[in-house]
Amino acid sequence: MQIMHICFYILPNDKKIVLFAAAKPFERRKGIVYFFEVLKYVQADNWMALAVGGAADLAKWVPQGVKVRQLGYVKGAEAMVKVYSAVDLYCITSLADNFPTTVLESMACGTPVVGFAVGGIPEQVTEECGRLVALGDVKALGQAITDLLTDDTRRKKMGEFCRKRTEQEYNLQLFIERHLALYRQLVGGAE
Repeated sequence: MQIMHICFYILPNDKKIVLFAAAKPFERRKGIVYFFEVLKYVQADNWMALAVGGAADLAKWVPQGVKVRQLGYVKGAEAMVKVYSAVDLYCITSLADNFPTTVLESMACGTPVVGFAVGGIPEQVTEECGRLVALGDVKALGQAITDLLTDDTRRKKMGEFCRKRTEQEYNLQLFIERHLALYRQLVGGAE
């Protein structure tokens, strides 16, 4: 079995990996309960789940027969880039979220996103970047994960589009220009 090193973490290279990340995983709005429920409906071969974030006892949540690896809190942007780049999908099961940074980070690393269509997430994740389902629909989310884990070509194209979208829509220069335009509008067009 080949392995991939991520800082001092080791992940198998021969499995598809679905990532869940939350600094405070058991904060209700992060939806970790839904994440583990979704895993019951994934019907792909040779895959595993990876949890990154605050320390939590996940053993009681893991569905029987599903392999889950917990990395804990990953320190540093470079280390997180390696995590996002090593996985095949990022799954966000937030019950409410404005415009989550984790979604943009995943997309910037070329990793498609699956999750619930809540808050600002649908603005970030277009059909070309991943799959979103109705809040709480764990069967549909499990099917979306299955579909993408079993279609390497589609997932790769989505990853390429994710990267392109973040470069075009969420780059620093555009961020500055949009904020300056908003500030000018708020003060009545004054320079």
